[in-house]
Amino acid sequence: MPHTVQWEPQGVCVKFWGTVDSSEITTIYEEISGDSRSDAIRFALQDYLGATRSTGMTLSDVKVFAALEMGASYGQAHPVWRAAIAIDPSICDFLKYFRSVRTSPDPFQIFSTEREARDWLNTSPFLKNKIERPCGDDARRGNDG
Repeated sequence: MPHTVQWEPQGVCVKFWGTVDSSEITTIYEEISGDSRSDAIRFALQDYLGATRSTGMTLSDVKVFAALEMGASYGQAHPVWRAAIAIDPSICDFLKYFRSVRTSPDPFQIFSTEREARDWLNTSPFLKNKIERPCGDDARRGNDG
């Protein structure tokens, strides 16, 4: 499953397209948490608008993702606000289950557009400046998702 990881001044945006599988999501968690910039992020945005869920992804996999997220939240000086963007029903179901099993204290919401997600992220009291730029390929096209 192709993806891009785009670091922004206050956070990180991951954009997926194609079929999302559990090994790729685990790799992305490792990639982000292994980067020194992850210690200072104030938001994480996951864009699934171009993706579909692998039929092989299980509910047990989702619990592993929740544990990885909890591990990533340790050591943070402030909460990392987390937003996901999706419209595909199978991805939305996956995200809703993830939200129900996660134990991280970080705020997490699901949206259908990037603008809605960024508007919510901008309500975080932990942002130094408002975030405006679109995620991934949209930034190069000048689109807003």
